[in-house]
Amino acid sequence: ARQAWATSPAAQTAQQALADRLADVLAQLEPACLGLYWPVRGEFNPRDIALTARAASGCALALPYARRTPVEMQFRPWITR
Repeated sequence: ARQAWATSPAAQTAQQALADRLADVLAQLEPACLGLYWPVRGEFNPRDIALTARAASGCALALPYARRTPVEMQFRPWITR
């Protein structure tokens, strides 16, 4: 159902509204490092917002790395070219 919704006009409107709100929040917070995720199956894609935040403030970007044994999650630097 999420994938079907993700291709609808309503989803595009909602995604843009979320992106606009996140841009406002990030401009106020001015993070030194921004943790984000890689979207799957119709999830909101934070890539453009993250790249814009990095360009505006120079903040570092990080993606989660999960390990099964031992169970842990870390954020590791995301280097884009």
